[in-house]
Amino acid sequence: MKRETKILIITLMISLVACSQDKKPKIYSSNNQMVSNKYNPFEALLIGQWTMCAEGTEDGLIIHYNVCPKIEFNANGTLDVITGEIRTQKWTVKNDTLYIALNPDTTSNWFTGRKYLLVKSEDANSIEVKLKQPETKGIYYLSKEKTKLNIGLGQKAN
Repeated sequence: MKRETKILIITLMISLVACSQDKKPKIYSSNNQMVSNKYNPFEALLIGQWTMCAEGTEDGLIIHYNVCPKIEFNANGTLDVITGEIRTQKWTVKNDTLYIALNPDTTSNWFTGRKYLLVKSEDANSIEVKLKQPETKGIYYLSKEKTKLNIGLGQKAN
C-alpha cells in the first residue's frame, strides 16, 4: 500500500509541475521560424517578403507603381526596403500598430512616418495589409501570395 501511495504522490507532483509551465502560444513566421511566445497575429503575419505596388490616401486616391519594391520584414526586428539597393529600418508591432524607427543614416522615400495602423484583408490567393499613417492620412498597400506556411498563422506548418 505504501508503494502505491508513493507512486500516486509522485504522479500528482509531476502532473502539477507539467501543468504549471507557461502555455503561451508560440508564433511562427511565414518561413517557419518561431518569432515570439507572446501572441500578436500581426507580428507573425508581417514577417517575410511583401510587394508594395501602391500607395494612397484615405480620400480614395491610389497611385500604382510601375516598379514595385519588395519589403522584407525580418524576425530580428529589421525591415529591408529592396528597390535596387537595400535600405534597412527597425520595426516592432504592438496590438494593431506597426512602429518603424527611422534610421537617419538611411534616407528612404518609403516609410517616412513612424506609426502605422495595420488593416489586414485576404482572399483565396493573397493577403493584403494596409499601412495607414494617422498623421498624414497616407496608406501603403502591401501584398503577398498565400502559401502553406502563412495560411495558419500562429501555428507551425507541417
